Amino acid sequence: KRKIIEECASFMNSDGGIICMGVDDEKNILGLQNDYELQTDYDPKKDPSQFQDNLKNEIKQGLINYLDEPVVLDLYETEIITLDGKDVCCIFVDKSPIPIFVKMKINYRLDNRDKRDTIWKCWIRVDNGILAIPFDKFMTLWKNRD
Repeated sequence: KRKIIEECASFMNSDGGIICMGVDDEKNILGLQNDYELQTDYDPKKDPSQFQDNLKNEIKQGLINYLDEPVVLDLYETEIITLDGKDVCCIFVDKSPIPIFVKMKINYRLDNRDKRDTIWKCWIRVDNGILAIPFDKFMTLWKNRD
């Protein structure tokens, strides 16, 4: 789930774009069956539209949980289409008017005590992938984007 959220954040911090779930890097259609089977209430006898709705809701909840910025809900739209008999999820992402950061929980040990903290990561889109970059470099890029 976090990978999709990082992708969305990188698109929002760049020029927007489309993320296709269920398609590999060579543009082969794999479908969403594996994603559907990971859902807690998966039952192959259920109406497939329930799996689609659950996936859309998981994406929305992930954006809420990891990005923690209300504007992101206006910056994306999901659509599930069927190609070659397999479902593909397209996430249409718009360019954000504000910087978008991904909230991550980290666990570490300090002074023989377990600690938990929140850090914020900066993601941008580069070539055909995404890149986490340091905050100061991100802010320089953000200030200079068109």
